Amino acid sequence: MDSGRVDIGQFFQAREFRCRGWENLPKRKCCCRGAMLWDPRLIDILEIVREEIYGGPVVVLNGHRCSAYNESVNGWEQSYHLTGRAADIRHVDDEGGSSIQETAAAIGEVAADLLPMGLGNVLFYPHRHFIHVDTGPTRSDAKMVRISRGKPKVEGRH
Repeated sequence: MDSGRVDIGQFFQAREFRCRGWENLPKRKCCCRGAMLWDPRLIDILEIVREEIYGGPVVVLNGHRCSAYNESVNGWEQSYHLTGRAADIRHVDDEGGSSIQETAAAIGEVAADLLPMGLGNVLFYPHRHFIHVDTGPTRSDAKMVRISRGKPKVEGRH
């Protein structure tokens, strides 16, 4: 049995959180060989986001990242992806990103309910058409629209 097909929640499988470096970097540079790592609290939060915000399937663009892959995508050097505490997501039908801002705002509206579950940050990347959700401490150095504790805030350039 492929361990990546193991259900880790009602709607997610372990393979969705596999480091993409194994697929996207030369094998000698991926330091984790496609490891799968996730924070159970993140899965709980994503299940609520999937059902209550999106109302249907989401695509996990990035879950866990090894340090080599994180560097290759210009990730934050202390990224919560490195410890399986972050996921970049979008709705399965969202190609253009017009609903991304609305979705980020909707997640912000339910953020108060998600905080006790471990929600740290919801980061909206308007030009890349995805939303980052993590269970790390709230970041103060984000360079994009951040929705934290239910209030949108623009920090730096986005």
